[in-house]
Amino acid sequence: MFELYFLFIFMIAGAIIAVTVKDLLSSVVAVGVTGLGACLTFLVLKAPDLAITQLVVEMLCLIILIRATIRTDLPFATTGRWFFNTFITVT
Repeated sequence: MFELYFLFIFMIAGAIIAVTVKDLLSSVVAVGVTGLGACLTFLVLKAPDLAITQLVVEMLCLIILIRATIRTDLPFATTGRWFFNTFITVT
């Protein structure tokens, strides 16, 4: 039962961080953390079919969101991540 409480707190913290952070890419990563917590919760509750489905859907959504975020965030990120954003956008 302690594992479930830990995972719920983990998911709530990820959701709060996703809403409050100002960087779009960090927000998408925090949403991914929340989905990972949901996947692990399904595993703890002995529902591996739901966990696999959650993981696959979460990965697909995160790939789409990260690509969209990097494309919209590219003009604003001129320091630090410029090379990374340009490389991801070109590929």
